[in-house]
Amino acid sequence: MLRPHRRLTAPFLAAALVCGMAACSSTSSPTGTAAAATGGCQPAKGKVNLTYWSWIPGVNVAVNKFNATHPNIHVKLQMITGGPPAYQSYFNALKAGTQPDLAMVEFDMLPTMRFQNGLSNIADCAPVKDLAKQVLPWTYTQVTLDSKDVYATPTDTAPLALYYRKDIFKKYGLAVPKTWAQYKADGEKLKKENPSIYLTSFDTQDDLMLIGLDWQAGARPFAFTGSDVTYDANSAAMNKVSDYWQSMIDDKLVNTAIQPLTPAQYAGWSNGTLATLIGATWDAGIMQGSAAKAKGKWAVAPLPQWTPGADASGNYGGATTAVMAGSKYLYEDAVFAEWMSTNLTATKIIFGGGGIAANLAYDATGAIQAPQSYFGGQPIYDVFKQAGNNINHSFQWSPNQTDFDNYLTDDLTGAFNGTSTIAQAFAKAQQSAAKDLEAQGVSVVVK
Repeated sequence: MLRPHRRLTAPFLAAALVCGMAACSSTSSPTGTAAAATGGCQPAKGKVNLTYWSWIPGVNVAVNKFNATHPNIHVKLQMITGGPPAYQSYFNALKAGTQPDLAMVEFDMLPTMRFQNGLSNIADCAPVKDLAKQVLPWTYTQVTLDSKDVYATPTDTAPLALYYRKDIFKKYGLAVPKTWAQYKADGEKLKKENPSIYLTSFDTQDDLMLIGLDWQAGARPFAFTGSDVTYDANSAAMNKVSDYWQSMIDDKLVNTAIQPLTPAQYAGWSNGTLATLIGATWDAGIMQGSAAKAKGKWAVAPLPQWTPGADASGNYGGATTAVMAGSKYLYEDAVFAEWMSTNLTATKIIFGGGGIAANLAYDATGAIQAPQSYFGGQPIYDVFKQAGNNINHSFQWSPNQTDFDNYLTDDLTGAFNGTSTIAQAFAKAQQSAAKDLEAQGVSVVVK
């Protein structure tokens, strides 16, 4: 789903993230989860009413279908605004004790929700016992948070790929790049032959995309065991990606004046002043709606690789159906969450022939292979599907990911104005994020 840049205010996060280290350990359970942790996840007697907060377009149709086919469980949907307002609502509700039973939570925010005791463990609930076999493997590790617990079920994913303008590549004799070295060479050739066209846009607000590329390179900048946190923004893999994009900035091969998801970017997609986009599945819908004049000119290819012949990818987005702390009906929560992730009817309703679901059964419908008219009839989601099959399973997020993202966005400014570098920005951001956690009594290792 759409991933606007997330930014919550520092004072709010300081108030929200008050979980002590003992409460956050992997062996303890958030409020209301003790029954599940001890194998007591049993169906309730009689009809159960659940509440679910989400911002997925069209999710009301799926919820209505669930209610029609599950007479003993009724889910009341509350549509909310995605991005920062959603998490602000979750944190406020948790503090007030008015949180829903279930909620849409993005992958990178699950550790934060867990850290502040905002999630329930449903691992012992029968409906999710076979979940690992029904969803993309890497998405399962995201919802278990590198443990034996299950805090959510994955619904959608957002593998990264390369969008490129076919007409520009043809006109200037550019090869669709299979390696990052070739991608830069394309940019150098384009700059020489037509300086008004940039290879792509790249701004401080692209920090999560950059982390997705670190993921592709095999980096693990964050590790959260439940009792301690490790930051490693100085690894060889991280520095490789950071140094590469710093050179792209320094050599002026990318337009650094355009922020993502703005009219300026949409104009660049339309008028041909941006030749590529390193984007996720959800960018396709935005492109069709915001750059309609470029219909038929764009295509999608796998991400360039660091090693010729490799097929690694990263992810930028994706969400889950999470079970919130304090819910009285864990078994029924698990029934709905599992249905949202693995029921083919639900998947078809939510995706409508576009995007990449976590549900492995969706592949068999043929929707992913459907030609997309905007992209000249190319079945672009098949490219994303292959990318999704090649995402590293071990990648984790920080339990204060929003703080880290905010620090990184601010620190990246120097990399664009020549006063520092991307590598230095990551190093500074991890130090700041680590201090925040240490102030809350969390054990942190910074490499």
